[in-house]
Amino acid sequence: MEPDLDPARVFVDGVATSNPVRIAGVLDPRVHLRALTPSGLVEEAGPADVVERVLGWFGHPDVFTLESWTVEGVGERVHLSYRFLLHDDEGWYRIDQEAFADVARGRIAAIDLVCSGFEPVAAPDLVVLV
Repeated sequence: MEPDLDPARVFVDGVATSNPVRIAGVLDPRVHLRALTPSGLVEEAGPADVVERVLGWFGHPDVFTLESWTVEGVGERVHLSYRFLLHDDEGWYRIDQEAFADVARGRIAAIDLVCSGFEPVAAPDLVVLV
């Protein structure tokens, strides 16, 4: 049986737009996050703590843009892959995250995630619309 991909798509959009309500809306009340980051293993449980952790990783950048993303079924799990470009007081960074999620009844019940950390990059050529 193919997994429901919509909650994962909403999750990625919620992270990309820094929207805690959108993210929490697709999390099961008993959601569990396990994440391997450059600083070590992180575990959170419950929508509020998962949202706080996920959005907290990125701080408060002045530029935060989604460069690429995919959401696809892998057996009964959902694979999420996304890359952000971020700028803050320290400079420009690229962040990649790969995750596998369990989705049940339209909600994400578990997320197993690996993060690249903040990888410094040269200033990109950005198009500014006025």
